Amino acid sequence: MKSGGFFRRKRKTEPAASASNEAAKSAISQTSRVNTTSSNNASAATPSKTATNAAARPDQTKSTAATKSIAATNSQKLANAIKAVKKKPPQLNVEDFSIYKIDEDTVVSTTERICKNVPPPAWSTPSDAELFIDEEKFLPNIEFLRNHFIREGRLTEEQTLKILTKATELLSEEPNMLDLEAPITICGDIHGQYFDLMKLFEVGGDPANTRYLFLGDYVDRGYFSIECLLYLYALKINYPKSFFLLRGNHECRHLTEYFTFQVECRHKYPESVYEASVESFCALPLAALVNQQFLCVHGGLSPDLKTLDDFKTIDRFTEPPVSGLMCDILWADPSETFGTDRKEESFLPNTVRGCSYFYTYSAVCDFLERNNLLSVIRAHEAQDEGYRMYRKTRNNGFPAVITIFSAPNYLDAYKNRAAILKYEKNGDNYVLNIRQFNSSPHPFWLPNFMDVFTWSLPFVGEKITDMIISILNICSREELDEITEFDPIPMSALLASSETSLPASSTNTPAKTEASLPASVEPAHSKVTTAPSTLVYASSTGSIASKDFDSNISSISEPHEFNKNDLKIDTSIVHENEDMSDLKNSALRNKILAIGRMSRMFQILREETETLGELRTKSGGTLPQGALLAGVDEAKSQLRSFQEAREADIQNESMPPSPNERTPIEAEKMRRRSRALSQDETLNSPVLKEILAKVEAEEAAAAAAKASTSSAGTK
Repeated sequence: MKSGGFFRRKRKTEPAASASNEAAKSAISQTSRVNTTSSNNASAATPSKTATNAAARPDQTKSTAATKSIAATNSQKLANAIKAVKKKPPQLNVEDFSIYKIDEDTVVSTTERICKNVPPPAWSTPSDAELFIDEEKFLPNIEFLRNHFIREGRLTEEQTLKILTKATELLSEEPNMLDLEAPITICGDIHGQYFDLMKLFEVGGDPANTRYLFLGDYVDRGYFSIECLLYLYALKINYPKSFFLLRGNHECRHLTEYFTFQVECRHKYPESVYEASVESFCALPLAALVNQQFLCVHGGLSPDLKTLDDFKTIDRFTEPPVSGLMCDILWADPSETFGTDRKEESFLPNTVRGCSYFYTYSAVCDFLERNNLLSVIRAHEAQDEGYRMYRKTRNNGFPAVITIFSAPNYLDAYKNRAAILKYEKNGDNYVLNIRQFNSSPHPFWLPNFMDVFTWSLPFVGEKITDMIISILNICSREELDEITEFDPIPMSALLASSETSLPASSTNTPAKTEASLPASVEPAHSKVTTAPSTLVYASSTGSIASKDFDSNISSISEPHEFNKNDLKIDTSIVHENEDMSDLKNSALRNKILAIGRMSRMFQILREETETLGELRTKSGGTLPQGALLAGVDEAKSQLRSFQEAREADIQNESMPPSPNERTPIEAEKMRRRSRALSQDETLNSPVLKEILAKVEAEEAAAAAAKASTSSAGTK
């Protein structure tokens, strides 16, 4: 009984069982009944038990069916889950934005350096023992010179002049038209791309074992022109019988002054190096006949070129003229409709170059047939693939004209490939093989060899004006439009009133006078303590402080109280001070607005200097006409493909104006700029106009001096 009572008491005190426990008990009970029923059926239970089991059989059937249904459902779910895991689709390929594809063959990671390590630049010039293998014969050490220039090293003036002078002597001994035999590798324009020139020799072969013919344009447009020229001349000195150089249209004083070569020489070497380089240009041969089959020139044909003997009549030791046979050899181009010409003329005016001619398909075929040649091989034009083969001739089925261009990614904008033409032996026959290559990384130069301090001036100017504006913008425009609450009033103006009375000593009671105060001044008491160099202010509370006031109140040794009756202030002085405040506020507002315009100007300069510098560099120093009509961003976005870059640069393919012609052109540009500035209200400032006038005067003086120097040099 005790134990039963204990359990009964415990049941009363314990909380009720959870629903889950009840469900578990019910399941056990059902299972027990099922087992009991099975046992009774097997042992032939008593009639009463049989009847009970018979009554419970419908519930048992329902329970078994429900259990089977749940099990089947769970099995199906499990099977579906396994199938889903097995047939799980592959993860989507997420694009890796750190991978950048430069071209078809080059893929780099933006999280890593393209150049893993950079050798230190060559700070010192080499000694003659390092540079020359044989100092008596002035034979340069090619391998040393190559690596020295890769490290952006420079030579001394004497060493540079030795190479230029020796090369000029060798070139002067050669005829106007070279007669060369195969095998030989023919190369096109280089244009100051020294690091791509090194790639060319990797593709074409070591000059010590390979014969080379270059078709001109070694300088200008690129920033390593003097390195290209000196290295090519060094190869010529070392291999005079297997290394040959022809003259291009850029090998002259006129174009090198207009483009980048003169600026580069003056930046890296003394003026004498540039003069020696120009002198060497005049010694370069004009043409080459390869294997008695191919005429190699820089530009093309001329109406005055009938036979190969006409080359002998040219005096090449001079500046190229603007017309005639020598000009056409350097400047002429195949016609834009070469091979589909419908006009009967053989030569058409060259509107792209501004001089010379376009020669047609019929003109080339006639010349080749007349001289028993296969083709004309030339350079002079950038090509997207580095080469172009024109329509085949009428007789032998060989391309009438082949253009080779060996400067990849010309101006860092064209995105073109470069090519060289290898005319080599294959068994018993000679074949022409074209090998292409892409551009190589190279050091970066700011436009026109600008130093970083000059380049950063717009940025510095913008930041300085931002600082000034931040200081001046302590007062908002609304505050500036109102009269400042505290405005300086000269103490002498206050003391000028004969009615102003001060105490004689600190012990005496101050004399009381009538005070005439403006309506804005309310009666109030204020304390004044003597202190030297204290400013005087009139405030809405009517308080004052003194400046150099010791002489007037020297007798005051302790703070003295004044009330509104101590001073009588002339109202006209206050109104005059209000007018002064308005003027000062107006002047301050004008200063803020002027500095704001200046800040905007510096901001625009900073944002567009790099873009314009890049466009100007890619355009040869001068932006094409109308290049900025649609905006700088639009002009920059247009340089996306070879054709677009070429169209943007087409103006710089023409012969530039002479120095005498350039002066009036620049003067007209200055006049147009002045008119534009005078119409711009945001720049309508006397100070700015004075600055612009000085700049224009300096530019005009520099242009005139440059023109006179060029004229003297030409003479």
